[in-house]
Amino acid sequence: MIGGQDTRDVAHYLTDEIPDRVSSMPMPDRPPVASGDLSFEEMSNQRVVTVESIRWSGLFLRTAHVAVPENLAFIPALAEDTLVIGLRGNVRARVRLSKVYEDALGPGSLLIHPRERPGIYDLRGVCDVLMLHMDAGFLGNVGLEVMDMDPARAEVSEQFGLRDGLIAEIGAALLNLQNLDDTYSNLYAESLINALALHTLRRYGMFPAKSDRLSGGLSPTALRLVKDYIYQHPGTDLKLADLSKLANLSVCYFSTLFKASTGQSVHQYVLEQRIVEAKRLLLKGNLTLAEIADAVGFADQSHFTRAFKRIVGTTPGAIRKHRKYWGQNNK
Repeated sequence: MIGGQDTRDVAHYLTDEIPDRVSSMPMPDRPPVASGDLSFEEMSNQRVVTVESIRWSGLFLRTAHVAVPENLAFIPALAEDTLVIGLRGNVRARVRLSKVYEDALGPGSLLIHPRERPGIYDLRGVCDVLMLHMDAGFLGNVGLEVMDMDPARAEVSEQFGLRDGLIAEIGAALLNLQNLDDTYSNLYAESLINALALHTLRRYGMFPAKSDRLSGGLSPTALRLVKDYIYQHPGTDLKLADLSKLANLSVCYFSTLFKASTGQSVHQYVLEQRIVEAKRLLLKGNLTLAEIADAVGFADQSHFTRAFKRIVGTTPGAIRKHRKYWGQNNK
């Protein structure tokens, strides 16, 4: 069952040959460039329904339910490069971008629709899809800082019917973060979005990547500034954009160099520093566990306890109960 509909109702459409209507349908000469957050209902002849959406810096994510026994639709040129990943079900599609493609869009399938390029989609079937609209300015910044691309020419090539496990995994991870709004979830989302942009440019970019700039790590001064800031703000909603400004680098380049310097992602490092501070408060103070969780930036006591046990190997309650022992062994 997908969106309340039985896929058997449209299964026969998946085996039928699709008449070649997309080649003959006229493409507007100079289509307007629209934003990726334009609703499907606002696009011409669309029987595709947006289910949920979320926006981060550099990325607009949405899921959609496609239920089209037969539909021919014009997709206007969008301002963002769009990655479409099949989640459930199957749609048989003939797609016209710079050329005509025909294949099934099913679970794990990837379609890349480059920005500023209109398309014509002939769809038949039922499926759910995840769409990742990447901001052109953000993608260009990644191309400039990491790959020495002209940011205005950081373009990706159109793709249809292939599979990319990393993009699918990042998309699924971002989708799972949609209802969370805490320090670590936001930091993790930023890391995933930067990894997505870098991978997309490296694998599907129009120019080869240069990797010589990725070695060496942060300068000692920049690394000290960032570490000091993290240490001094244990309960603050730290953002990659703010930390990268301290090092005077782009978010993606900063993330890469930080890991080269520390052996950890920014998210992992921040989480461990929160736990270090939490252990100090457990051993030295009289705050409740809920108060400590809030002081070091966790959404709630339950989240704090799970993270603490995963890193330390025991619960905050056990540390407090036996803090004489832990204090002696952590001097």
